[in-house]
Amino acid sequence: MIRETAEPPRPWLYLIVATGDIYEDIPQAQAAARAGADIVAVIRSTGQSLLDYVPEGATREGYAGTYATQENFRLMRAALDDVSRELGRYVRLTNYASGLCMPEIAAAGWPAAAGHDAQRLHVRHHLPGHQPPAHVHRPAVRPADPRPGRDHHQHREDNYLTTADAVDAAHTVVVSQLLNEFFGKEAGLADGQLGLGHAFEINPELPDSLVLELAPAQLVRELFPDAPLKYMPPTKHMTGNVFAGYLLDAFFNLAG
Repeated sequence: MIRETAEPPRPWLYLIVATGDIYEDIPQAQAAARAGADIVAVIRSTGQSLLDYVPEGATREGYAGTYATQENFRLMRAALDDVSRELGRYVRLTNYASGLCMPEIAAAGWPAAAGHDAQRLHVRHHLPGHQPPAHVHRPAVRPADPRPGRDHHQHREDNYLTTADAVDAAHTVVVSQLLNEFFGKEAGLADGQLGLGHAFEINPELPDSLVLELAPAQLVRELFPDAPLKYMPPTKHMTGNVFAGYLLDAFFNLAG
């Protein structure tokens, strides 16, 4: 497909669709691609992490996200192939894998899972820090760690800064990235496949907040020079003040 279309230049723009209905997600994803998205992410439905099975088929009833199923992966990939040909550049697809069935969800998006290249999920957003406690009680069924999923897809984690204080907890994010690098390499991934997450989430009311944002962004780039970094824009401190929001987005773009 890349030879048939073209590889978009980096940095790649990453947009999310999450209506809960795969048939509503598809036109939104194609619209996002036409507006410049290079990667379209479909977030899995809230609560899917707690299910001890992977739902089957096309789904239309997700909450704050669309269920991660093999058929949903296939439908979205086919739609993005169509828009990739239309635009002349290849649009990638990512889905989230987390919870009790993280390895199974990852396998459902692995090209070999169905014996053909239908799903073709290039980026898998793993959230190993979000595992429910019950996850550790399943080793008799399958490995209780996310290694099987990492064997097939890239690993990304950046949600922590949207909940923890982005200044006080900044060092713990770096520790998490170093651990994820170790686990990724243990699973056989090269540096270029280790998508490590970071986010622009420091309170803008804090003096020198932009300098404080630049410092960890530069540190992460220096620590992982060959890894693609998934750098997420500000959300935590956005308000109804659109002018302040534009300014904060501009600071994010500058730091990025």
